[in-house]
Amino acid sequence: MTQCPFHHPLDLDAYREGMPYAELTALRAQGSLVWFEDEKSGKPYWLAVKQDALDFISRNPSLFSSPLEGP
Repeated sequence: MTQCPFHHPLDLDAYREGMPYAELTALRAQGSLVWFEDEKSGKPYWLAVKQDALDFISRNPSLFSSPLEGP
């Protein structure tokens, strides 16, 4: 599977110097969805990086909603 070039794509430090256009371009070159191993949470997930994936997910929320975690 592909790997995300960000250490953590949700980390605001990745955007401190502005938009990381080169990294985002590399992600989009891998496809509409990129598998990301989140070391911080230990929970991997798919990262939607192209408009077609975002549109499909937005139109089908019941297919893509995360399960609620209990206390």
